[in-house]
Amino acid sequence: MIFDYIENLQNQIGTYFLIFRIIVYFIVGALILFLINRIYKLFKFFAKIFNKESLKQKIYLILKFFLFIVLSAFIGWIFIDYII
Repeated sequence: MIFDYIENLQNQIGTYFLIFRIIVYFIVGALILFLINRIYKLFKFFAKIFNKESLKQKIYLILKFFLFIVLSAFIGWIFIDYII
């Protein structure tokens, strides 16, 4: 009678352990897929950066932004000093 109880308890714990193992396998697999996706996007990003046309466009945008800041400051300085 006690052996039947112990055997039944082992079967129940075994079932819960199997479910726990499946959940852990799922979580580990999902994390691995997530990391593979991130690594793929990182390589894709670096490949896009070293593309000559893309690099030209990014430098052009940075220069336009810098020119906008300098001209804005210059026009503001002229406006405040000479007009007001």
